[in-house]
Amino acid sequence: MTSVFVAVLLMSATGALLVLCLSFLQPLTKKIFSAIWHYRMYMLVVLFLLIPIGVVGGSLFANMQDTANQGLPSVPDIINDMITVQQADMLPQAAGKSLPQTYPDLITPVAPVITVKTVLSFLPFIWLVGVFAFIIWHGIQLVRFKKKIVRTSLQIEDKEKLSVLENTMVKMRIKGKLHLFSNNIIKTPMLVGLFRTYLILPEVEMSDRELEVILQHELIHSKRHDLWVKSLAFFAKAIHWFNPAAYRLARNIDTFCELSCDEQVVSDMNMEERQFYGETILNVLCRVVNQHSGMYATLAESKKGIERRLTQIMNVRKNSKRIILTSLVAAAILCLSGFAVASVINITEGNNVNDEIQTIPPTIKSLQILDQNGNPLPETGGWVSLNSESIIEVAFEGDASQVDFYITPTGTETYLEQEIIGAVDVIKGENTARFNWDVPDSFLGYIWVLVYNGDVATTSQGVDRFFIKAIYE
Repeated sequence: MTSVFVAVLLMSATGALLVLCLSFLQPLTKKIFSAIWHYRMYMLVVLFLLIPIGVVGGSLFANMQDTANQGLPSVPDIINDMITVQQADMLPQAAGKSLPQTYPDLITPVAPVITVKTVLSFLPFIWLVGVFAFIIWHGIQLVRFKKKIVRTSLQIEDKEKLSVLENTMVKMRIKGKLHLFSNNIIKTPMLVGLFRTYLILPEVEMSDRELEVILQHELIHSKRHDLWVKSLAFFAKAIHWFNPAAYRLARNIDTFCELSCDEQVVSDMNMEERQFYGETILNVLCRVVNQHSGMYATLAESKKGIERRLTQIMNVRKNSKRIILTSLVAAAILCLSGFAVASVINITEGNNVNDEIQTIPPTIKSLQILDQNGNPLPETGGWVSLNSESIIEVAFEGDASQVDFYITPTGTETYLEQEIIGAVDVIKGENTARFNWDVPDSFLGYIWVLVYNGDVATTSQGVDRFFIKAIYE
């Protein structure tokens, strides 16, 4: 789940940058491009919030970088070498260099380091709880609203109104069946239902001409599948509930959904017909308000939005070829920019965040000394008599990148210091490591190891069953 959470963070960062970019440029783009263009651009941002495009792009760029760097020193290897040197300074020193004498009775195991990584490991669970809470809370509200609307609606059986609907659908080349209802508690026409769509009208008197323009508006919503777009925006908010940009995006989609729908309705109308369309919107709202005084607050709150819609209706103009070409170029730039940003964030931040959360020290399971045939050497009183060439084998659980092998002399007759005798790189997926050791003569001591996962290590010191005491003949 951690990898999923990291992918969500990367998508959220990309989406936030795109929303900020569109919002910043909106005063300029509204003067040049249509509301339909803005609506589609915000739909594009929703896809960036729902699809891990950066993972694909990051992998593509990473492969290109690997191809270009063939034959050159690997940067990660150089960094690992630097880290290894730093680790050797902090823990045991490199081969050939000695450290102060340590004794078994004074050695204690390295305790797990509790850092910010431990705290961050809980974030995926908090995020997942937030997603479910958001979906359950808002889902219940939406289901209740739909049930209430459907329960209180009456199917329209007026032949004249049904004829207007049928003729309008034929005129707009819309196939399928649409259920027409009326309701006395709504203030504006609306579509309800993703799979079985209901077109619900407020119960007010409307002429056939008014009904036709209202149906045109709602049928464009149906034809464009705007309910599905809003559902995707809802899930984007649920997944990115912690990101304010997701809520800003949903509001912009609602706004430009209506503006672009008005734009499509009036695109082929003359000024007189546009004026009638705008007056119809106001007349329907006013008739509903006259029937339901409780609607006054809602109308007042939407006054600015209504004024904006009416202004947009009167100013809609057909785009020139130059504007169309410019809008396509701008859309392509936004799409490519989002792809590039998502990919760069994935490359530069994704691995770092993943490492911060996922780096866990391995667990050492066993440490034993084998002969050249791979058989464990016998123990006598806890001591192992080694051959001149012996194999040290360590088994562990979890991810590991490297194992360092150490010896610490014991006994009062020697003043030799502990030292590293070898290091082995671990191939990803393996859970054992072996080191072939040329055993020195006349030596008394014990063997221990450090198993690394990146910059985190686990030591076998301080755990008696990992101690292998040895006498060399």
